[in-house]
Amino acid sequence: MEFSQLIKPGDEVYLDITHSFRSIPLFLFVLIDFVQTLRKDENIQLSGVYYGMLEAKNDNVTPVVDLKALFEVTQWTRGVYEFIHYGHADLFAELIDHEGYKESLKHISNLADLNHIKSLKSKVDQFRSNFEKGYEHKNGLPIFPYLKPHLNRFFDYFKGADTDAKFQFQLAKWFFDHKRYANGYICLAESMITHVAYVYSKVERNLDVGKRIVRDNIKKLINHYLQTNSNEHYQKMHKLYKCVSKFRNDIAHAGFLSENNSEDVITKAHQFIKETEKLFFSSNGKRLIEQLPREYPYSTLQTQRSRSK
Repeated sequence: MEFSQLIKPGDEVYLDITHSFRSIPLFLFVLIDFVQTLRKDENIQLSGVYYGMLEAKNDNVTPVVDLKALFEVTQWTRGVYEFIHYGHADLFAELIDHEGYKESLKHISNLADLNHIKSLKSKVDQFRSNFEKGYEHKNGLPIFPYLKPHLNRFFDYFKGADTDAKFQFQLAKWFFDHKRYANGYICLAESMITHVAYVYSKVERNLDVGKRIVRDNIKKLINHYLQTNSNEHYQKMHKLYKCVSKFRNDIAHAGFLSENNSEDVITKAHQFIKETEKLFFSSNGKRLIEQLPREYPYSTLQTQRSRSK
């Protein structure tokens, strides 16, 4: 471990493992991985791992090979793991050598953290489309084809998400599955609003589902009108949205306004996913939601403020 103390921020490390005991390369591998991981912000680079292949000597010439690619395998594995499990693409983007993919990955990571759904959906669709056409690492890294199926697991979450609302719902499911509950509750609550708003936009052609006043009117429909509706399905929609919104607001206020046990926020997440899928995104749920504009025309939902605009 004394070796790690000799490495300074910004150093480039070159290793020659030609004349060494068999255990030394393994030890150095673990040590370099340790230093690069825990001192990541110090920009310490492993620039080469050289081995003189005496057994391949030919015409008095001994080839020297760079084994750095073997050391990079753990970086690739960690990079893909962080991306598919947490949506963090910094390490993965550093390793990939395609500038377009590199920028797309960074955008996806940042947009997921910010919950900018419309832009995120566009970037995910674009990256998936380009990635499916094929990608070959310029150094011919043999590990990459084995990592690709795992990377596709991230994109599989969003298959069939043909609307912004369904994408929000699928993203909420992904967030919950990977223990990012704050993001998950935001997406889940908004997916309900977006889905109902899109149904209304098919009737009211000039309705912009991205406008705050429109979304506030849809919230009023779910929060108030559906509460007293005689249809049990609509009452359940109201109750579900109220519960999810309460959890979401508690999280937004860092738990200071919360009357809920923090364990409830976690344990009920997947129950809410199942209920949302049944009430909002199932064929029966969609059918009943499509009846709402007839029962509650948008003009009856508008507040005095929205009518004056």
